Amino acid sequence: MLRKALNSSEFLQKRKIRSFYCIKGLNLALIQGKGPNLNSQIMKNLVLSLLLCALGPSMLRAQLLIAVPKASPKKGQSNAAVFNASLPLGVFQRSHFAGAGLAYSWSHFHFGAHSSPPHAVGLTFNAGGDYYFGKKVETAGYPFRYDGYIQAHAMAGAIYNPWANAAVSLTAGPILGLYKGNTDLGLGVDLSGSYFLNEKWGVGPTLAYRRQSSNTDALWVFSIRASYLF
Repeated sequence: MLRKALNSSEFLQKRKIRSFYCIKGLNLALIQGKGPNLNSQIMKNLVLSLLLCALGPSMLRAQLLIAVPKASPKKGQSNAAVFNASLPLGVFQRSHFAGAGLAYSWSHFHFGAHSSPPHAVGLTFNAGGDYYFGKKVETAGYPFRYDGYIQAHAMAGAIYNPWANAAVSLTAGPILGLYKGNTDLGLGVDLSGSYFLNEKWGVGPTLAYRRQSSNTDALWVFSIRASYLF
């Protein structure tokens, strides 16, 4: 961009002006140098001319650099790698006691402290999976442990930034559960909040609703998420 500016008509015009002053200074050295102090006067004018010639390019470059528009600052982050620790609620808590998961989230400039998205409300997408640890219980006097439960999801919805360092999202989409080798499709809904510590990290809670297609009770899960933003 600087090279293009140096080749512009504005720069060529200023270079002509600089050349004019250099030549004018040399002429002054010859015209005003008549008299008893000829050598001294010539030297003074020559020094002045050389200074004008030397400082001219630097001053022009400084003016051109100031005139070049600066790139607009980044408005926020659009991607997030999410780790969550989960606590099953209600009937789900009877069979499983804790869970952990990984997910990926996307939204256009809605993540990160001091984020400034184009619109306060935007679209968001997230996909990931969770594993829930089976609980050991006693049934009819015999110990029994539930198997682990795996659940994958892909959801889309809306995200809103009430403040520059916070966001709230509501997403919904299909889920796929895997238990004892059997799969089951269903619907999931997530209500999430995020507080952005800085441009790279965020934390927040999530309340999740899960409903399988089979005739089972709805599952509720509360999670705490940590997000790495990029």
